[in-house]
Amino acid sequence: MNLPTFIKLPKISLPIPASVKQKLPTLIFILLIPLGVLVGYFFSNIKAFMAGGYKNLLTPVDKIMYVAKVDGVGIPRGEWDKMLKTRYGKTAAKDLIDVYIVRNELKKAGITVSDAEIDAEMGNIEKQLGGQSLESILSQQGRTLADFRSDMYLQVGVNKMFGPKVTVTDEEVAQYVTTLGDSITGATPEEKNASARKTLTDQKIGNEVGAWFSSLQATVKVENYLD
Repeated sequence: MNLPTFIKLPKISLPIPASVKQKLPTLIFILLIPLGVLVGYFFSNIKAFMAGGYKNLLTPVDKIMYVAKVDGVGIPRGEWDKMLKTRYGKTAAKDLIDVYIVRNELKKAGITVSDAEIDAEMGNIEKQLGGQSLESILSQQGRTLADFRSDMYLQVGVNKMFGPKVTVTDEEVAQYVTTLGDSITGATPEEKNASARKTLTDQKIGNEVGAWFSSLQATVKVENYLD
């Protein structure tokens, strides 16, 4: 109900005991903790909310607080995070740093890699698996096709950078085929020669990339905050 502006309601104030006043900041802080957790959880799951509606956000509290339970005793996510950082944090950080070094250098060199090029390289790899599924093999390693595509992006990129710089002679191919014989992929001599040439090319590119990357590590400025 809207009251006329000239009607003023009397203000009612209740005295707050001094002991309560002293504890008031602490009480407010305690009350705000659950609110902060809920707000943080909402924003961390906003994609799920947008994709599937509010029902996707109704995760049991146990799944938020713990990674697992053993005979009813919860393993806190904080403890799990700490273990991951302690055991694998520096290794994972170094791997990511190496990836970003290569990505940056490919970008500087103006080298781009298309999805079609990645698909072609993955197709070549699948042909060598003897009918096995690439996805199932990756799954056994705890990896996904998306992870592998990221690796292939770097692989194709460095191949484009260093491929023109290496040469494989017919004599090298013939010696390789003679030495390894039946272990080389291919049903015909032509296919075996092509497979041998690709393997030798990849080996030479690998040597070039190894020397190149070692020099990069000595010159690229890296600030690792986990050291």
